[in-house]
Amino acid sequence: MGARSTSFGEAFYIRIYANQYRPLSWTEIWETFIEAYPGQWAIQSFPPEDRVVDEQNIYHLFVLTEPPRGFDIKRGQVEPDSFAKGNPVPAMESYGAVLTQVDRTKVAQAIHAAWSTKRWNDLAPPDQADALREADAALVEISRQLSLVNS
Repeated sequence: MGARSTSFGEAFYIRIYANQYRPLSWTEIWETFIEAYPGQWAIQSFPPEDRVVDEQNIYHLFVLTEPPRGFDIKRGQVEPDSFAKGNPVPAMESYGAVLTQVDRTKVAQAIHAAWSTKRWNDLAPPDQADALREADAALVEISRQLSLVNS
């Protein structure tokens, strides 16, 4: 437990558990967290199978010093770098079809792979946001070229 440097910035690692390690509901975990850290955000991770520690009903959380960009579901989907501004992701309908976030991310990852030796998962959130903006620009240009060809 304690302070850690993460891709979300500084975080404080905590564990939540009940007497005799009985399972807790999401609401019980949240109420326990919010009582100790009112007004703050925390992340619970779900690692790959080979990194799971699951010996007892202990819930591992990382309390963040800043809100995690792009995670505020109540505000809608936002770009990682526009969290503070509250700018929503632009509609994808102008591309001739509604693209899912997965499609958009795949385009961004392909563009990134073409010009970088760094793996996508090793990028900081602002660098991923840059790649997503490049993907948006590429998709707009493809859409524009297709409309010229089809007219």
